[in-house]
Amino acid sequence: MKSLKELYRIGRGPSSSHTIGPQRIAEYALAVYGRRHYRVVLFGSLAMTGRGHGTDRVLREVLGADTEIVFNTEKTDLAHPNQLDLCAVDGENAEKLFTALSVGGGSVMIDGVPLSEGGEVYPERNFDEIKAFIETNHMTLPDYVRHYEPDIDDHLRAVWAAMRDCVERGLTKSGVLPGGLALSRKAQTLYHENTKFEPALMHENRRVSAYALAAAEENAANGVVVTAPTCGASGIVPAVLYYMQTDCGVSEREILDALAVAGVIGNVVKQNASISGAECGCQAEVGVACSMAAAALA
Repeated sequence: MKSLKELYRIGRGPSSSHTIGPQRIAEYALAVYGRRHYRVVLFGSLAMTGRGHGTDRVLREVLGADTEIVFNTEKTDLAHPNQLDLCAVDGENAEKLFTALSVGGGSVMIDGVPLSEGGEVYPERNFDEIKAFIETNHMTLPDYVRHYEPDIDDHLRAVWAAMRDCVERGLTKSGVLPGGLALSRKAQTLYHENTKFEPALMHENRRVSAYALAAAEENAANGVVVTAPTCGASGIVPAVLYYMQTDCGVSEREILDALAVAGVIGNVVKQNASISGAECGCQAEVGVACSMAAAALA
């Protein structure tokens, strides 16, 4: 399994598959082929919802304002629902450079090869193997993560700072979210909507829900979020951990441990199934995020 640095990515919403992934693909193109006139052909989910997610915007921001974006909604024989072809354009001629897939959580593949930042870090492939390893070596799950990634705490601190800032920004904002649905932000209202005789359980649920909405609304507004495991599910893990720290007094060290444990769960699913909403539906994002949050809380 890969580094938790590849699971927890800090970037702009609203979609790890539609914005963070294409951004990484475009940055790869610049690094390999340099600055030139590009044409990007989007297929599948990238073609059908790319405008709403800002895929065309992020590609032009990286590759150049003159980049041609083609939305091909007709082709169906795709290797993945989030597929794009990158071409170099020279006058009337266009040379295809590669096919890229944005496979979820900001992870991408170039011509079938994963574009990796850290390679394979964890030799265990599933939770049974992880459980056997930590029991044999008398470890906890946070120990397990730090055993293979001794420098991970610096990244987890940056992740937690980004999560915390995202929730706090979302709680201060009101108004209408971008997009054609004209949805109003609700996090701030929910946070302050305290009734005089609110039961403790209702109070807790309202607070956690407000924190989750705050992060999710920041994601929808193109704010900086953390993939946990994706942008689409980026409100769940931060909401639970923010509540535990601000309302229950949990220390930062415990938060880092919780992020490490949640990361193991997310990594196991990413390795053996999928965290891509386009590939497996909302349960691939929200379901995994709930599992990660439950593991972090435990």
